[in-house]
Amino acid sequence: MTLKLYDDGYQPDASVNNTMKLMLEDQVFALFGYVGTPTVTRILPILKKFQDQDVFLFFPFTGAQPQREPPYGDFAFNLRAS
Repeated sequence: MTLKLYDDGYQPDASVNNTMKLMLEDQVFALFGYVGTPTVTRILPILKKFQDQDVFLFFPFTGAQPQREPPYGDFAFNLRAS
């Protein structure tokens, strides 16, 4: 197994770009280590759009409610309470 690491600097646009690279170029099956509501809420629509690739977000460090609700709750698995 190989870990792919990219720094988004807590910037939503960078988070989107990194997520797209991880999913499309690196072909990962799991995303983790995401921090913050602004970054996590921006990548949720990407997970929905590419749901046929079966990529999931594990344990984002945010209390944001959208990741717990349809249609995104099927792609994000939370450890932290809202």
